[in-house]
Amino acid sequence: MSKRTHPWTAFRSMQAKLLLLVCTITLLSALIMTWVNQVQTYRVARGATIEQLASEADLVAAALSEAIRNLRNDAQIIGQTPPVQGLARTAANGGIDPLGGATDGTWRTRLASIFSSTMQTQTRPSYMQMRYIGLSDGGRELVRVNHVNGENFVVEPNLLQQKGDEHYFQAGLAVAPDGAYLSDVTWNREFGEVDPREIPTIRLLLPIATSDGTPFGFIAINADYEALLRQAIATTTLANRLLISNQNGDFLATDPGQTHIRFGYHADHTYQAHPLLGHVTASHGPTRGEFDGEIFATRQIEFSDIETPLDLRVTVLRDTASVNAAALENLPVIVISSVILILASLSVTVLAINHVMRPFRALSTRIESAGSLRQIEDFPIERVDEVGTLARAFSDVTAGLVSSEARTRAIIEGIAEGVIVIDGAGHIETFNPACERMFNYRADALIGTNISLLIPSDSANGHDGFLARRADGELTDVIGTVREVHGVRKNGSRFPMELSVSEIELPGGRLYCGIVRDISQHTQVEQVKDGFIAP
Repeated sequence: MSKRTHPWTAFRSMQAKLLLLVCTITLLSALIMTWVNQVQTYRVARGATIEQLASEADLVAAALSEAIRNLRNDAQIIGQTPPVQGLARTAANGGIDPLGGATDGTWRTRLASIFSSTMQTQTRPSYMQMRYIGLSDGGRELVRVNHVNGENFVVEPNLLQQKGDEHYFQAGLAVAPDGAYLSDVTWNREFGEVDPREIPTIRLLLPIATSDGTPFGFIAINADYEALLRQAIATTTLANRLLISNQNGDFLATDPGQTHIRFGYHADHTYQAHPLLGHVTASHGPTRGEFDGEIFATRQIEFSDIETPLDLRVTVLRDTASVNAAALENLPVIVISSVILILASLSVTVLAINHVMRPFRALSTRIESAGSLRQIEDFPIERVDEVGTLARAFSDVTAGLVSSEARTRAIIEGIAEGVIVIDGAGHIETFNPACERMFNYRADALIGTNISLLIPSDSANGHDGFLARRADGELTDVIGTVREVHGVRKNGSRFPMELSVSEIELPGGRLYCGIVRDISQHTQVEQVKDGFIAP
């Protein structure tokens, strides 16, 4: 009979299990490696982005710092021109300069010309006013030139204003003689009222002293704050968004490439705060990092030689999604590499497992092809690996089983009574030599045939019924009792015999063992004896 093979048997083999285990480990390793590589890619991309943002922030901060220092440098250069000290001397000497006799008006005209030439240059488009303010007479302006719509206008003496009450004037009084003061951003004011043009303005004040060191006034430069910021970023080209802000919430924001610029001044009725202002203008906030879906780097502008309440910060931003998208561009490469690694690992694994399992398969094939334990030989017991250990163990077990089988067979073959073993269907499995002599059949001719061949035809149906009832679990009085029945020899002759049947339960099914004894002579003796006794 052929053995039925379960469809999943191939997947239950040790080789399949090892392959499945390696596949699982390789897949998990590849997934972990892909995840780690992707996380590392994100980390590297984020770090590179922050460094790029910081570099651009430094670039803009340097340009803005230079624009503000130009205010101080221009004021300092003008402060060293002759008209500045000339006006100080004429003020102290009734309008006539004792050093050469120049009048107050002469010096005013010459200084106004210097102011005009300075503001006329194309590198100073943000300059709105240049003034020489005295400390006396309530901080009255001595010389003033306005720059409006590309033209310079010298203010007449009767229109010069007193600025002593302005906050920037009062703050400038506290500045050291060799220092400078940069004001906060406020509306430009004329005669105490906000200029109708509503221009956010910053002012740089440079203290001026007489030749003997006595404070005399200030050189003041007014700059359009928005124009100053635009001038600073015009010299840079950025690949990311830009935000220039101060502590008051004033800001200038651009998109990549500065194609769109938005300016916001906190005192303007149309003002709308930038969403990141509160984060980047915090006094102790981080200078780089990630916030609200934005990666940013901030640079705070500081001046060692200019006193100012203005806290200027340059922030360059990029949205996190774009950084992540850029990092994902490497994902196909990582996935393909992982797939190649998996396929290579599986190929090597299959070859290795086949090599390792080959001796096991050879041993298994040798055992399965053997007809009996006695036919199994040539175990690879000389090997020093696991195969050799298994072969030696199996050889020892086989030798023991063969010895036990030989002993059992010798007992069965040497016993005087006949021994017949049949399965639940009545097929003969054991037929010892005593049975061969009793029935005149050779054992190899009967093994596998039905026991009904040895039973008279009138008793065969009863035997088949017995087997059927036992298969259904019904108890009978046949088991364990000795009965006189008839057997049929090979030549068809019938003979009396004693039969004792025992039942054997095995994992593979139920067997029946019959012990038979030929009682032909005993029956004849009894018949002769009965003949003598009969009347």
